[in-house]
Amino acid sequence: MKKVLFFLAFASMLLPGCKQHNPDVPKTSDLESVSLNVAAATLFPTERIRLTAAVLPEDATDKSVTWSTSNPAFATVEDGLVTAVAEGTATITATTVDGGKSATCAVTVQPVAVPEGTVDLGVMAEEEDGSSHRVFWATCNLGATSPEEYGDYFAWGETEAKTEYGRQNYVWASTGGYPKDKDELAPEHDAAYVILGENWRIPSKADWEAIRALTTWETEKLNKVDGYRVTGTDGESSIFLPFTGYIQGFSELGRGSSGNYRSRSWFDEIHSKSYYVGFNVHGWNEYKEDASPYVGQSIRPVWNR
Repeated sequence: MKKVLFFLAFASMLLPGCKQHNPDVPKTSDLESVSLNVAAATLFPTERIRLTAAVLPEDATDKSVTWSTSNPAFATVEDGLVTAVAEGTATITATTVDGGKSATCAVTVQPVAVPEGTVDLGVMAEEEDGSSHRVFWATCNLGATSPEEYGDYFAWGETEAKTEYGRQNYVWASTGGYPKDKDELAPEHDAAYVILGENWRIPSKADWEAIRALTTWETEKLNKVDGYRVTGTDGESSIFLPFTGYIQGFSELGRGSSGNYRSRSWFDEIHSKSYYVGFNVHGWNEYKEDASPYVGQSIRPVWNR
């Protein structure tokens, strides 16, 4: 009998299924690292930026993270969305629930300073991911030297003005159109960026939608030129958008009676059209999201980070 008991005891030690986990021994994490899409950001008060955490390996069991801020008086964070509160600095930290690995983003909040040649209309452009940025609008069109001048005209994705605007001389015609994996113009194909320099861009769809919704538009004649006076949220700051019309082929169409302004955004997923802003004395054009990219339209540049 003793031999039988000894054998059973020895066999139980060899069977792997009989081994029990000691609750006092912590489980080993399979996470390797975590990183953020932005390591440092400079914001104005009330601006927001979306941070995303990349956890490796890709097949990790638990990739969830918690978010924290070193100073909520300057910047807060919720589910990766950082909001600038007041002038100062804060460190935003993402920490993995499994393993406690962390990554940080240094946030600096600066007082609002209006760049030269621009106007602060008090408008924040909202992006689909929840981020937002303050937009400073240029006082005149690209290629103009005063607010009422029409300035130069540009096809979408071209950085030089021309005298003729058609399919046959559109720079992207030979390649079948602008790269279809792009939702908006890359900086090197953005006329405002190329001509004016860093921080200058053609307005995005979000920029135009924000100015349309949050500002006041009134028709005005400035130095004998018809257009819209766009007044900011403070009731004082404003810009003038002349009725520029557009150029198709060699023909100047609608000049003095309608405004046609480019954006840097494609019209949804239809990459034969680009988003633009069209308006006249009666208001905004119903077909503002249906511009042929090769026609010549005006650009009112914006400055943002």
